[in-house]
This record gives sequence, structure tokens and C-alpha cells, in this order.
Amino acid sequence: MKKTLISLFSLLSFLGLTAQTPEAMAEIEVRQVPMNVVKQMSETYPNLEVEQWYVFDELYSAKTTQEGIVHFSKFNAEGLMLEERVMKDWKDAPEQLKSGKDKTTYKYWEVTEFYEIFENGQLDHYFLVLENDKNEIKSMYFDQNGKLQSKSNSAY
Repeated sequence: MKKTLISLFSLLSFLGLTAQTPEAMAEIEVRQVPMNVVKQMSETYPNLEVEQWYVFDELYSAKTTQEGIVHFSKFNAEGLMLEERVMKDWKDAPEQLKSGKDKTTYKYWEVTEFYEIFENGQLDHYFLVLENDKNEIKSMYFDQNGKLQSKSNSAY
């Protein structure tokens, strides 16, 4: 029973914490970000300048660029880092992820955004935003092995 509850909590956390792309979040000024969040960000990445802050449903994201790669660090209002999203080029995606996408009914859809999602410094899963020739959008979550976990009818 305990294992089932932990699995259920993990799945709900996974879906709740990763349901929004950075583009769905509202841009905000640093003065609108809780001090706990600003402090934790500066302690975690003391040499990085936050390019933009975002908020969605009391979750705060800091956009930074490291060596030309865009990162989004997501925090709760208390300053706890929940995840790190690293935007990557689809051509650099691991083969197991490309193969996993090709096994779906969306194999011909174009990947417009590809993120590696890290929790506690470890790769946890992948997030893709897809678009077809009719401008329909779909988002998909894959585990580290390229297995489809869930999908949504929008990128948000």
C-alpha cells in the first residue's frame, strides 16, 4: 500500500510540476519574485544572471543561458528548487528518445521544443512540444529510456 501511494504521489507530482512550458508562464519583474526564491537562485548559481523571471500558479522560473544553452530553474514560493529544464536541439536528442517518439502516432509531427528535465541534479524525463502541418500542438513526456509517459493536446 505504501509503495502504491508513493507511486501515485510521484506520478501526480510529475504531471503537476511539468505541465507548463516556460512560454505558458507570465513574465514578471524580479521585485515580484519571493525573496526566498531569489536568494535560492543566487546561492545555487552565484555566477549566473537571470535573464527573465516567470510565474505560473505560484511556481517561479528563472531563465538563464549557460554556454549558449537555455535553462529554466523552477522553484516553489518557499524557494525549493523543483526542477531544471534544459532546452536542447532535437537533432541532439538521444536515440532512445527519437525511437520512442517514432513509435507514437505523432511520429511525423515536428518537434518545436525539446527539454531535458532534471530533478535533484539527475535526468528525470524528457518533454517535447510537437506541431503538425495544421498548426495543431501536442506535448509529450517521455522517461529516461524514451518510453512515452503522458501527452497533452496543447503545449501548455
